[in-house]
Order: sequence, then C-alpha cells, then structure tokens
Amino acid sequence: DVYLCSTPLQQGNSINGAVNAFSLLTSSSQSASGNSWAKHWLLVFDYGEDEVLICDADNHGGDLTGRTYWKKRAALENYENKRYLAKRRIPKERIDQLLRKMCDCGKYHYTDNNCQKWAQDLLRELDIEIPADEVDARTVVTNYIQPAAV
Repeated sequence: DVYLCSTPLQQGNSINGAVNAFSLLTSSSQSASGNSWAKHWLLVFDYGEDEVLICDADNHGGDLTGRTYWKKRAALENYENKRYLAKRRIPKERIDQLLRKMCDCGKYHYTDNNCQKWAQDLLRELDIEIPADEVDARTVVTNYIQPAAV
C-alpha cells in the first residue's frame, strides 16, 4: 500500500528558514485552497511488515535531497494527515533504484522545487496518480497568490 502523508512545517523541516514566508502565504490563501499544501509531504510504502518505508526530500545545504528510511508501523498510524493512494507491491529494489536517481534534485526552492514536487515526481515514476484535489504550494502561488497580487 502507498500513502501520501503530510506533517506540519517546522524550522529546518523542508523549507529551512522559509517558515515565515509560508505562514504569510497560508493566511492569505487558506480559505481558497485548504492548507495541505503548506505541509511537508512524504510517501509511505507499507509492505505488511513491522516497519514501513518512508521516502521524502528536504533542503540539505540549499539542495533538494531525497532519502528513504524505515520506521515502525506505528509511524504510519501516527500521521494525522494521510491519504491512501494505491494498493501496489512495488519492489524495494525499484524504490531504491529511483531514490538513487532522485537523491539530488537541484537547488531547493520553497514553492517550485520542494518536498511536494519531489513526492509528485516519485509517484509519477511509479505510475501512481496524485489525487486531483491535493493542492501543492506551487499551485497555490500560481493560482491564488500571484493573481491576487496583480
């Protein structure tokens, strides 16, 4: 099983210092788009074992860097914001292969090249559809904030 989970942004988590900018964006656009876009996105792969595989990307030294790690199954249960995406048995080797390819994804940008874009790119590589109603930061800036600023 594959899940898209999100966690609140924290200093050093995903946007590394741009939390204040995101707070401003959130308050100005939350009513139009909800607020899942203003969170750190990660993917969880559940193989039915005691541990789940978590994949995410973060700002490391100014670069968007992907990673994987294992956590106890309780971690999946503890995510308040999680969406079931697909029932797929993706070989761990396939995920490892993709993560090697996606480990360095260019310069980090808090709306254009972030954990959300990285998660979407990984899902595309795995042929898993992103829910149409799952709004990311780039979409919010493009569709709600930039037009309002004009």
